[in-house]
Amino acid sequence: MKSITNAILVTLLAICSARQDAPAPIVSISHAVVSRAGMLSCEWSIRNEGSKLLFVYASYLRGSADDMTELLDQRTLLIKTTWLKEVAAYPAYYVPKLEILRVEPGTQITGHLERQLKSPLRAISTVKLVVGVGIDDQQLVSNVEETLKKGIEFQGNPIVRWQLVTFSKSIPVEHRYGL
Repeated sequence: MKSITNAILVTLLAICSARQDAPAPIVSISHAVVSRAGMLSCEWSIRNEGSKLLFVYASYLRGSADDMTELLDQRTLLIKTTWLKEVAAYPAYYVPKLEILRVEPGTQITGHLERQLKSPLRAISTVKLVVGVGIDDQQLVSNVEETLKKGIEFQGNPIVRWQLVTFSKSIPVEHRYGL
């Protein structure tokens, strides 16, 4: 029993230290706009000011994604580009192909994303973005492939275990309800 407990502790320490080795990038968003039809769009940037190559989980970072927003409070909407916690059940819904972006030390990547909101939400006054980053993309790819092969766990769980979750600052959102 003691050896099992020690093995679990060693594994947990390895996971924690892997996450701590990943320097947090600077994540920012700009030009957040909600249209009359409830389409939220914004520009994003991720800057690596550390000395290590970073990898960004990007399957939900570009373009549009359903159900990847969450109200943090009555005025702030979180735009999710990754899962924030493991899913216990094995859901059968679609998960996009694994996409990982590289961010070299001292560089920045940029892009655009959209989210169709369930209903146009006039009450939302600010938005913030969350991304998942790590330093070992090969381990992530291997873990996701293993999960898919076994078919006993939600495909996003290896991503949750791998990533360092990084948030942008909240910014104001513009509501455009004109023609």
